[in-house]
Amino acid sequence: MTLPPMFWLAISVSIIGSTTVLPAIGASPPAKAGAVKKVLAAAKPVAKVNPVPTKASPTVKPVVKAVDKVEPAASPQSAALADPQVRASFDQALNGGIALFKKNKQAEALVEFQKALDIDKNNVGVLNWMGASQQRLNKWDEARATYERVIQMDPDYTEAHNNLAFTYQKLNQLEKAEVEYGKAIAQKPKLWEAHYNLANVYVEGKKSEAALAEFQKVL
Repeated sequence: MTLPPMFWLAISVSIIGSTTVLPAIGASPPAKAGAVKKVLAAAKPVAKVNPVPTKASPTVKPVVKAVDKVEPAASPQSAALADPQVRASFDQALNGGIALFKKNKQAEALVEFQKALDIDKNNVGVLNWMGASQQRLNKWDEARATYERVIQMDPDYTEAHNNLAFTYQKLNQLEKAEVEYGKAIAQKPKLWEAHYNLANVYVEGKKSEAALAEFQKVL
C-alpha cells in the first residue's frame, strides 16, 4: 500500500531526532517485518506529528483536504449561526484562522479562532483547530484543556482523541496517551496516525513487542 507522505516524514524525524530530513521522492515503504524492526530499534519519540484537525463540526464547512475524511455528525446547526450575517462573520473568522494556521502564523490564528468562538462558544470544530494552533506554539497544557473540552462535548470526535493523546504524550503522561490513542483506534481502526503515534508511546514505554505490532498495522 502507499502510505501518506507524513508517515515517512515522521519516520525520518523519529530516527534522527531534531533534524528533519525529507524522504526521497518515490521512496518505497519497508516490505517486511525485519525492516520494521530496524525502524523500531532506532526510533525515538515523534517530534513533530501534530495531527491536523480533519473533522468539521455540524456548523463548520470543511475547508481543507483531510488526510482522513470524516463526515460531519448529523445534528442541528447552532442557533447562534441562524442569522445569515452572524454566520458570515463566523465563517470569516474561522476561515481566516485556518488560512493563518496553514501559514504557521499560530498566534494570529488563535485570535481568529477566538473570534469564531465568541460567536459560537461550543463549536467543537473551531476548538479542535484552536488546540492544533496551541500545539504548534508548544502550549501543551492549553492544548490539553482545549481537547479535553472538545471530547467532553463530543466523545465521538475521533481526531480530538488522537490530538489529546499526542498532547498527553508531549506532557510525558504516557498512560493517558495510550488510553486516548486506544479510543481513537476503537472508533476508527484504520486511522494510521493513531497507530503510528501509539507505537511511539510504546517505544517510550519500552514495550517493544507492542510497538512493533502497531508499526506493522501502519504498513
